[in-house]
Amino acid sequence: LFITHGWAEGVFEFVDKVISSWPMEATGAYVCFLSNPQNLDIGGLIASPQESPFAKSLASAKQMLVIPNLKGSIYTRIWCVYEAYLAYTWKKRIYTAQAPVPYFWLKIARVILFTAAVTGVAVLVVSQIPAQSNPPVQMTQNILFYCALVVLLSLRCFFKTKHHEWPIVPVCIYFVATLGVFSRAMLSYRKSFKRSNSTSFFVFLALFAAGVEADRLLAVEGAKQRKQLKTGFAGIKEAQSANPADKERILAEIADGGVEHEVNRAVDVLLEMNLSVPETREVMENAGSLGDVSKWSRTMLAISLLWWITNPNQVWLGRVMEVYEPQETPQTLRYAVFALVVVESILFLGLFFRMPPERKAFAEKTLWIILLFSILSFTKLWHGIEYELGYTFVANPLVLALSIAGPARVSRAPLGPRLVRILFGRNPFATREVPRQAQDPKNPEEKDEKAKAESIPVDPTEAYDGKPKVSQAEKVEKSLLVDGALEAHVLEQMLEEYNTIAL
Repeated sequence: LFITHGWAEGVFEFVDKVISSWPMEATGAYVCFLSNPQNLDIGGLIASPQESPFAKSLASAKQMLVIPNLKGSIYTRIWCVYEAYLAYTWKKRIYTAQAPVPYFWLKIARVILFTAAVTGVAVLVVSQIPAQSNPPVQMTQNILFYCALVVLLSLRCFFKTKHHEWPIVPVCIYFVATLGVFSRAMLSYRKSFKRSNSTSFFVFLALFAAGVEADRLLAVEGAKQRKQLKTGFAGIKEAQSANPADKERILAEIADGGVEHEVNRAVDVLLEMNLSVPETREVMENAGSLGDVSKWSRTMLAISLLWWITNPNQVWLGRVMEVYEPQETPQTLRYAVFALVVVESILFLGLFFRMPPERKAFAEKTLWIILLFSILSFTKLWHGIEYELGYTFVANPLVLALSIAGPARVSRAPLGPRLVRILFGRNPFATREVPRQAQDPKNPEEKDEKAKAESIPVDPTEAYDGKPKVSQAEKVEKSLLVDGALEAHVLEQMLEEYNTIAL
């Protein structure tokens, strides 16, 4: 593991971020202030940037961890920019460290305990309602449900507009948990508290509220991290070094290779996506920029837990045991559906927790497919054995297939880029292909000089408008041709007029 940092952080900030973001497969790390002789003159070691200890250590490392700091962007330091460029062109796995959220698990436990306490109060209150009060109870249940839905939509707006730090957001989380618990308690009163679904829904509501709170806390910390990385960064020419000679050597090497745009692009990708691995780079080439792909939603995971746990239970009780309603379904089909649902649930959850962050983000996005199936179930538009066969043989296999394939393989398909952008909440009609990658600085002979001369800068966040991109050289050449043609046309007209006058 190669650790890049800007020397502006304190040792406690450095250690906290490294420990909280340490990759599971890493067994050792290169840290410059622990590896280089800081009390000696190391000018000879870094006289050539490509032959420096930083470049050699990074070449042997499998991944790089970027450590932001509270003082400003580490990319205002020329060595950090150079290391980012090397890691990007050498196709290293690059992750951005994030500081641990203060009292994270205590805050999550507080939400879970609050929801459990509200559940106890709701059951006590609802149990005192007379047995003949079914119509008013149903009306109250519907009112509470729609109120919870309105609060959920408000939370979605707060998250979408990146206002996670507003004081009203945690209030909304506790409020929606309360409304959801009382609505479910009244539904259980009307049907039966003895149904297994009643217990599972109360547990799910606690996990759901905890997931929303976890997403909020991580988003607040992530916003601080993005601000730290972007503060002060204005391109490689503005980056500084403690030794001005180092900056001159690095800029000279970049200028000689003609890769200034590639260096800036490597940093822009890290600022936009918070990580860079071979898979995300391929996805960006095929589908364009997808924003921050290093984070995944704990809320969606909580929703999926309800799906993956309750569906096998429903099929077992409703179809195999015929507890709820006898069905005219062949016994072989009932057992086959139950066995397949169980296997799908175990397979998805087992794979999900073993995925790297970028794969988890994509797998979590595919869960919107089963969320749509859940909405159909709640609205009663699709229910019964047809619904169960639908999610067993269509929804679950589709989610599993997309999650196992990963975003890179999906983006290679004919309509894959549009599907990837839809899942990440991006405009599906703005896909584009980035025409070139940064070249390996160790192999300059592999560069195509003509392509470099005629290429134009590519913004990874720019939407493709469907028109062919024209280089600056081609624009100038075309402009000269057009001007020459117009001039020739004007001269021809003047000659014709002169001949007419002469005749």
